Amino acid sequence: MAHAVGRVAMSTELSVDNLTVAFERTSAPPLLVLDHVSFDVEEGKFVALVGPSGCGKTTVLRCMAGLQTPAGGRITIGGRTLAGVDRRVAMVFQSDSLFPWRTVLANVAFGLEVRRIPRARTAGTVQDLVDLVGLGGFERAYPHQLSGGMRQRVNLARALAVDPEVLLMDEPFSALDMLTRESMQVELQRIWLRRKKTVLFVTHQIEEAVFLADRVLLMSRRPGRLRADVAVTLPRPRDAHVRHTPEFHALVDGLAEALSTELTAQDTER
Repeated sequence: MAHAVGRVAMSTELSVDNLTVAFERTSAPPLLVLDHVSFDVEEGKFVALVGPSGCGKTTVLRCMAGLQTPAGGRITIGGRTLAGVDRRVAMVFQSDSLFPWRTVLANVAFGLEVRRIPRARTAGTVQDLVDLVGLGGFERAYPHQLSGGMRQRVNLARALAVDPEVLLMDEPFSALDMLTRESMQVELQRIWLRRKKTVLFVTHQIEEAVFLADRVLLMSRRPGRLRADVAVTLPRPRDAHVRHTPEFHALVDGLAEALSTELTAQDTER
């Protein structure tokens, strides 16, 4: 099921080429976190990145968001090299990171305000996004009045408000209970099918990756390297029933086996 990593021979929106990251340490040699990671993501596709804790998944996203400077390699969007924070990229973090003194509408509008876009021009866009993420009627609510899932919907709407070309998502549902998490996966798919943004989604959960993604990239233990690139051909839209199909379980089991083999091999090496 898992196949060797290779380049996508189609329209490429996001390209990561030999990305290498090392963390400097005061009393020890630099810690190699990512080791020549390369992959492409087609425009409008949803790609999930999975792997063990500490393998550098979040570091990949931080490099793309301009929050981490790599030691080597290059990241391009639409053929143009990323250098630092870039308006073509938006990131949704694990924490909802909403401003507690702002309403739902004001939180969603924040990125547009930073870009000095007049409020009169953005009011309709902000309301449309609030409706898109299913929060119509909660426009005047504050974060403390919302559930965890609702806060992450606001977080997603805020990222979409700046109309990024690439949306990065770093385990956005990790703090939610299982039922809310699965509901949010369905909602994210619905929103993505409407907007068709290019998405790179980091998760520890293989089931979540298979449910959401068009492709799943499997990383090794630190230093992170790409070990497998698996296509997910399950039909869309996907609902709860797809989790009970043989095709879904075959993909999940294959990825779990590949990850287990990788971890076992590395334990043997040590």
